[in-house]
Parts: sequence; structure tokens; C-alpha cells
Amino acid sequence: MARRIFIYDGKELPDIDAGKTPDDIRKHYADFFPELYNAESKSEKRGEDTVITFTKRTGTKSASGEAAMIDRVVSTLREVPTKSLRLVELANSIPIKNGVMDEEELECLEPEINLAVIEAKNYSNQTILAVAALKEVGARQENVG
Repeated sequence: MARRIFIYDGKELPDIDAGKTPDDIRKHYADFFPELYNAESKSEKRGEDTVITFTKRTGTKSASGEAAMIDRVVSTLREVPTKSLRLVELANSIPIKNGVMDEEELECLEPEINLAVIEAKNYSNQTILAVAALKEVGARQENVG
């Protein structure tokens, strides 16, 4: 059975999805090897298999890769919503009777509470992505030089 073999820096990389193009695979691995953002790919047949080799472009520093990484970080940071968690406001607005939240008020606010929970989860997810992107840039900067 014919398969695709991806090579970078002398190492074989798994074909993560046979339905993706070699360029999609390159972009996927660029998250782990930023120099692949600007890499060339060469394809050759080896028996029934297709070997796709990614190589760094000569004559270019990783500036374009770094620029792409910075663009990704900025884009990710823009996706983090403003920190105003409506969930806390709603919880504080519900009257408490005899040490228990008013169930009628809770029922009335249920749609708003559900939306506030979704907003809080979105804030959390986007913050996690932003932190990961910033850590990647930090790690990349430490490895330079």
C-alpha cells in the first residue's frame, strides 16, 4: 500500500491525515518547528511511496517564520474577550432567602446564566491559547542565538 513519508531534518514525521495536502502537513508541523513556516518541500517517488522532504529555505533567516509566529500570537491575543465575567455579576445579583438562593429568580435568569457560562468558558479557552502562543514565542527566543 502506497504511503506518504514526510521528512524534516533527517527525521520521519507521521502523516497526520492522508486527506490533507503536503502543504497542510507542513503548516501543522510548523507549530512545532517554526522554521517550516518558510520551508520548501520536495516530493519524490520511492517505490510505491511518496517521500516529501521539507527543507529550510536558503538565504533567509527565520525572520518570516518569526513574523508569522508574532502574527499568530497577536491574532490569538485579539481573540481573548474583554475580562468582564457576567457570571460573577449574575451570581451576586440573585437574592438569598434563609441562606438559599431564590429559585424563582434563578429560573428567570437561567438563559442569562447559560450565556454567561458560555462566555466564561470562551474567555478561559482563549486565554489558554494566548498563554500557549506566548510561551512558544518565549521558548523560541530562548533558543535563538
